[in-house]
Amino acid sequence: MHTASRAHAVGIVFLLCLVFTLASATGIGATTPGGVGKPRTISPGNWMVGSDGGVFSFGSAHSYGSMGDKPLNYPIVGMAATADGGGYWMVGLEAGVFSFGDAHYSGSRGDHFLNVGFVGIAPSPNGLGYWLPTMAGGLFAYGTAPFLGSCIPQAINARIVGIVVS
Repeated sequence: MHTASRAHAVGIVFLLCLVFTLASATGIGATTPGGVGKPRTISPGNWMVGSDGGVFSFGSAHSYGSMGDKPLNYPIVGMAATADGGGYWMVGLEAGVFSFGDAHYSGSRGDHFLNVGFVGIAPSPNGLGYWLPTMAGGLFAYGTAPFLGSCIPQAINARIVGIVVS
């Protein structure tokens, strides 16, 4: 498969069905850092979100709501869980952010569309902010998420398709 076609196919799969696993690879009873309090032990579970904002819960993951029954101007392209598994954020292609459960809303660019779409969301370590990357390598920081740089103005040869906090 041609590299550009493969990247496009990966992007389409990324948009249609995103899986977020709360448990670590070590199995049942994984310990995750708690956002404000101490670490909390949770059982394995995951969510999947459709581009229409519908959320599907599996295992021990609870549904805290969705955008599936609401009209969206743009498709959902990313989802991130809170550190304690008590909520999640969803982000749309235009950077509209939707918070559910204990996910703290810190703002969005949903009313200021850019010529390039957004591709995901990554929460700040304390859960009181998040980063939103664009396909072109731009990065927008909200709440307590500090701006640490972006791929702009560097030339990139492929679209950005996601973000992970290190």
